[in-house]
Amino acid sequence: MSLALVLVVFVSSADADSPATAALAHAAEEVLGTESRVTIQSYDVPLDDAQLTAAAPNADLIAEVSWRDSAHRHAAVHCYVGKLHRFVNREVAFDDDDDLRERGRMIGFSVASMAPEVEGASPAPPPAIAPPKPTPIAPDEASDTPSPARASAAPRTIGTVDVAALTATGFGGPAGGFGASIAGRWLFLPAFSLRLGAGVRRGDVPVAESVSELAFGALGLGFQFSSTSSPSPFVFGGRTDLLLLSYELRHLSSDDQVAQHQSRVMGGADVLLEGTWYFWKGAGLLINAGGEFAFGHTDVFVHGKEVADIPALRGVGELGIRAKF
Repeated sequence: MSLALVLVVFVSSADADSPATAALAHAAEEVLGTESRVTIQSYDVPLDDAQLTAAAPNADLIAEVSWRDSAHRHAAVHCYVGKLHRFVNREVAFDDDDDLRERGRMIGFSVASMAPEVEGASPAPPPAIAPPKPTPIAPDEASDTPSPARASAAPRTIGTVDVAALTATGFGGPAGGFGASIAGRWLFLPAFSLRLGAGVRRGDVPVAESVSELAFGALGLGFQFSSTSSPSPFVFGGRTDLLLLSYELRHLSSDDQVAQHQSRVMGGADVLLEGTWYFWKGAGLLINAGGEFAFGHTDVFVHGKEVADIPALRGVGELGIRAKF
């Protein structure tokens, strides 16, 4: 844009104080320049073409922005370009997890791209004639500047990868340990995901002079409490998994010639609450805590004598890194 332009944008009175509307005005000012003037006005009932052209006769561009749905995923922009004496229509679509302010910003870019090229002050108002018949045209015909709305909208997150350090403690017996895990998720809905993971934990069973090793595979469902359109970097949710557990004990005492080991495979399940802080773009710090339940307990015998009982219920915690894509 060359110099000063006057832009008037009409939005629904319900959206007048929305963060998206404020972002719309700011983005339009960025494109049109500091010499230009952007004004936001509200309406209770959508304006027809005659009302739109008469609403601000000194404006270079008058736009009416309306949302097609309550989720604010589709916006319609209906503009009257005063210098060209014609109407321009444009549709802007967004994904569910696009930030609300970013949606307004993209609409602001779209509206500003329809403004005519001018030199100097705004042109005089058009003669008092009947408003022209609306002529919807393709977005690229409205201005030499292509609409950035769809190209700039943030892509929807479709999955995550988690790498975490693990800790566990048994309730009523020696089932603790430390380890690591890796897991991947597919977000088949904005707030729900399918999860597949695996990991290993190692610990001690002092009363049996043994070292324990627990390897597991997990298949489950993840969920998210906070809205996907929230601008907050903090995301809270949880998960529940079905587990396949392989538990092994290695025993070696002073009276044994060789180490003895026994293993057992059983099913299990877990339930954890999850919190993630996205500190940089798609990378976040995750902290999870909850419980794990094995479908059975394990008795430990040494030389035919029971010395310990591995409990079925364990508390677990995780600290790691999450990457979304």
